Amino acid sequence: MKFDEFWSELVKEISLSKRFKTLKQGKEFEAKYSLGTIVITPPSQFQRTLSRAEFMKVWNKASKMVRAEQFKRGNFNDVTYHGSYILTLMKHILKSKEIE
Repeated sequence: MKFDEFWSELVKEISLSKRFKTLKQGKEFEAKYSLGTIVITPPSQFQRTLSRAEFMKVWNKASKMVRAEQFKRGNFNDVTYHGSYILTLMKHILKSKEIE
């Protein structure tokens, strides 16, 4: 799957707020598309607004990794502080598809 296709599917999927759980720790959060960004709302924490560009940085780095490493949070500390949320949403949309 190419990034533009991923982004379109993500926007459609969370045009209305939807709940997710992070991949490793299983922490709940809500994600919603709003005004060109993804708004993440963890329970009892402040909202985080993630840009398309931040998702693209993670996507580009993941595309150069073997599949077993693509969804490990620690591999993305140098490109984002919000890797847990981004990787969860990427895996949700990708399912079994490959990152191109």
